[in-house]
This record gives sequence, C-alpha cells and structure tokens, in this order.
Amino acid sequence: MNNLDEKLLNYLDEHDVKIVGEFDDGAGFSEYEKSIDLEFYSDAGEDFVFTVSYTDDKSFVEDFAAYTENFDVEDHAELWIDHRGKNGCPETLKELLEDARGIREYLEDLSNGLQDILKEIEKEQDIDL
Repeated sequence: MNNLDEKLLNYLDEHDVKIVGEFDDGAGFSEYEKSIDLEFYSDAGEDFVFTVSYTDDKSFVEDFAAYTENFDVEDHAELWIDHRGKNGCPETLKELLEDARGIREYLEDLSNGLQDILKEIEKEQDIDL
C-alpha cells in the first residue's frame, strides 16, 4: 500500500522498526495522503508505536524528523507514572525517564539515518535525469 522507496523501508526493518498499520488519509490525520504506524521496543520493553504521515519519500523523512523533534522525554515518562511496577512497566521515575531518553535517542538516530538515505535516493534520481 505504501509508496516509499525500498531503501527507506529496508533501513527501518534493519533497525527493528516494523510497520504495523497503513492508512490512506481519508483518516484525517494530516494534509498528507498516507500515514503509517511504526513500532519498536524500547530498552525497558515498551511497545512504542507512533504515526508518520507522508505523500512521498521526502515528506516521510520530514514528518519522521518533526515527530522526533517534538518528542518530549518528560511528557512521555509522565504517561507511565500511574503504571509503574505493573505489567512490566519500570518501577521508578528514574527508569521511566531513562527509557524515554533512550527512545528519543533512538528516534534521533533513525531520523539521521533516514535523512542520509533520502540524500542517496535524491542523488540517484538526479543521475537518472
């Protein structure tokens, strides 16, 4: 269903990020045509799922970067405070914050990698012209 370049998809797969949902955006998430839900597991075992919207490879990488930039470590940890020590959730606030920081760092690494791959794709497209 998605029309993303195989190199971007392979990069996500190689970094244990799975596509767990795909939507044509009659769903109303954004002005973009499509959205996908991406999933990976944090170091503390959180099943982290988020949505990226896009029309093409460039807007996918840009929306991923925007999500990463807007990810707030403290807000994320706060979501889990009432669940501490239950169902595998870390018990301490310190652990929640460390895990949220790890998620942020992983998102940043992924975003940087996706941007590098996009540059390669764009170079190849320039050569093909």
